[in-house]
Amino acid sequence: MKGAISGALVAMLLLVVMIFGMMFAYVAWVGIKPTAVPVTYKGEFDKVYAPKYVGGTDLTITETTITDGATIAPANYTININGTDGQTTYAAYGLKITGSNGLERLDVDIDLGANIATSEMVIRKAYILKDEEGVTMDASNAVYLGTVETDGSSASIRASAVPEGRYVVVVEMKSVATSTVALKDHVLREAFDATTEGDVNSFTLNIYNKNS
Repeated sequence: MKGAISGALVAMLLLVVMIFGMMFAYVAWVGIKPTAVPVTYKGEFDKVYAPKYVGGTDLTITETTITDGATIAPANYTININGTDGQTTYAAYGLKITGSNGLERLDVDIDLGANIATSEMVIRKAYILKDEEGVTMDASNAVYLGTVETDGSSASIRASAVPEGRYVVVVEMKSVATSTVALKDHVLREAFDATTEGDVNSFTLNIYNKNS
């Protein structure tokens, strides 16, 4: 009987020791668990350029360095939009983003230009592609896809955690009745705003019809 009681006591003591050991190990593990380091985004807008790998743009693009808050007009249509009723054109250009970790957030607001009404042209799609080999200009290849207002007058792209790199910003335009669209008319206004600690975090880009 004494042996049975001693055995039970030893077993109980071992169980208590194991429980305390497990508790100590858990507390120690929690105590040394590394604290998550917040990501610091220092990306910024660098330049606009003619896409290197993605073909199909209907714009002529002059490479332009972006300065913070600037309004730039680096692109115009290669073709005269007047007379393109029923056709889809691609207002597309390269956008380079530089800086560690890129942008925390990117907001792009796109509107028809001052000279264009929805009776003349409408926005069909807005999206962003990677400017990489093998990528074709199609919304199915988009890394960031925008939403378009039902009347086609405006669109927006909202993206989070945008890495540094080269991208192609695309707005697909559908011509409706273009007989009143003149050369040099303002076709699109695109306002860019980024959440980042980088210096160049906003700019506006205007696109015009063919110059002559």
